Amino acid sequence: MVEVVATRSGGINSFATADYETSGVTALAVTDFQSKSGTLNFGAGDTQKSVFISLNDDFVSEPDEEFTILLSDPGSAELGSTSQVRVIIEDDESSAGNIGWSVSEIQVAESEEQVDLVVERTGGNQGAVSVQYATKGGTALEGVDFTSASGTLNWINGSDTPRTISISIADDQVDEVDKIFEVELTLGTGDAVLVVSTVTVTIQDDDNAASEVGTIGFISEILSVEESSGTANIVVSRTGGIFGKIDVDYSFSDSTANAGTDFTGIDGSLSWEDGDGADKTIVVPIIDDAAFESDEAFFISLDSSTGGLLNDNFRGCPS
Repeated sequence: MVEVVATRSGGINSFATADYETSGVTALAVTDFQSKSGTLNFGAGDTQKSVFISLNDDFVSEPDEEFTILLSDPGSAELGSTSQVRVIIEDDESSAGNIGWSVSEIQVAESEEQVDLVVERTGGNQGAVSVQYATKGGTALEGVDFTSASGTLNWINGSDTPRTISISIADDQVDEVDKIFEVELTLGTGDAVLVVSTVTVTIQDDDNAASEVGTIGFISEILSVEESSGTANIVVSRTGGIFGKIDVDYSFSDSTANAGTDFTGIDGSLSWEDGDGADKTIVVPIIDDAAFESDEAFFISLDSSTGGLLNDNFRGCPS
């Protein structure tokens, strides 16, 4: 706060008034000082009145700034030769400048596998300064979702070139919610002022849910078995992911082989629990009818899936 004093001389035995008003020059109202206006009332015998102006300490290294206070409309009195006063706000922040992240929040897609963060030195470059940085896990875990990092950033006297650090992001091919972590700055050497000391990084998941859950399909499109073997073992596999549960229905249809005569086809379903990547087998009884005949075929289809993709072409050929 600054106090500016208006004095009265040459006749003080009566009541007198004068208006006052602030005006910015290089200093800006609200940003650097609180503008003010009003009336000074001098009673009989009063020789001084004070005006108090609030200043804003913005913690920014900058040149000195100026505003004025002007007296006007003295009523029955007269204004003296000094009706305007200049107020100079002397900057007392460090000329070493301010150090901070260029942004307080940033988003990165998981598939980009890296996020680049910029640290800036602004408002001054006098003297050598340094800051330390270090990652801090949140819902994103160090060593799982990103690679922890820490170190020191240095500026020599006269330098204000931005510095960039790169943090590795793990593309885990798992469908999941977005996760966050932080990178914090702390002052090292020099007289810089630390601003925007923390940046929050949001890792945006861009994995496709179905591909991580997996694809269900037969390991081969055609299987040939001897009629006398008694069974056909049809293997169904889960590939491309094991996240979540999958249920798949399957059904039979005749071709040249007929259900009930050449094979026993009973529709059913297969299930994979979360984390289960093991093959599943559909066992189909083959009927040995002891008749001389040509090779015959039937089909099995994967009809519907809850949770994954299907690759459903298969033909069985008992011979």
